[in-house]
Amino acid sequence: MRLFSAWVGRKVLCGGFGYDKINKEYRPGKLREAIPAGSVYNFEILQGNFEDDLKLFHMKCISGDGESMGFDYIVYNRSRYCDRGFGYVFVGKFNLCLRGYGNA
Repeated sequence: MRLFSAWVGRKVLCGGFGYDKINKEYRPGKLREAIPAGSVYNFEILQGNFEDDLKLFHMKCISGDGESMGFDYIVYNRSRYCDRGFGYVFVGKFNLCLRGYGNA
């Protein structure tokens, strides 16, 4: 696939409030940056077909965990934020009209 356009707003900060076992008190959690809801990425399929991409990505959580980039999160794991709705993918399909707006 090749990314050819994206509609993305400014990053949003997400955090929480929980119990700190070390200090034995409740405190705010670390804020993490997230892509805002409603962001849209458009890809061109270079190999394979739409049905393959649908099986791979539709209704799946692909939230990045940062470990592949060398970040080590002691408490954080990928599924931690997936249950809150972050990182879910909804696949759709549209055809580009190369001659302008309207029917080709």
